[in-house]
Amino acid sequence: MELSQFNGRKRAEDGIYMRLCDPYSGEPMGDDKDAPGFNVRGIASHTVQGRIAEMQKAAADADDGEDTEAALERLHQNLIDSAMRYIISPVNMTNDGADVKTDDEIRAFLDMTFPVLEVVTDKDGQPAMNTVKNKDGNDVQIPKFDLSNKPFAKQVIDAAEDGARFLGKTSGT
Repeated sequence: MELSQFNGRKRAEDGIYMRLCDPYSGEPMGDDKDAPGFNVRGIASHTVQGRIAEMQKAAADADDGEDTEAALERLHQNLIDSAMRYIISPVNMTNDGADVKTDDEIRAFLDMTFPVLEVVTDKDGQPAMNTVKNKDGNDVQIPKFDLSNKPFAKQVIDAAEDGARFLGKTSGT
């Protein structure tokens, strides 16, 4: 039996193409021949593992004292930062007629779709709550949220973290 077919680390490093979908409908974007997307590395990639370690160190040094609006913006920026660690290159992407190439242009593209959060409800229609510690160490109740759309950054993350796609086990877009 040829064991190289199971070399997920190499295939994750080599990367795959992932086609972008409309963040709200989930429908694939563009025609097959010119569909926009990214070439992405998988989470098992040595390159990605190094980037994850760098991000974890930066997160440990971050300030937690922020309001809700700032927390949502931080969530969005964290999604973009996470997606950037996987992206090798954009494919079939232009903005105002110019090819998207640089990291700043990719970030600007990922920034175009913002995560929309909806309050999760229980079986009685009441908000589901999570207990968290506030900055004073006290337990507080906050609503539980789920993403109701799939921003471009989240699509990149989901594709890169689907190890089976790198072994050709799923079709994906």
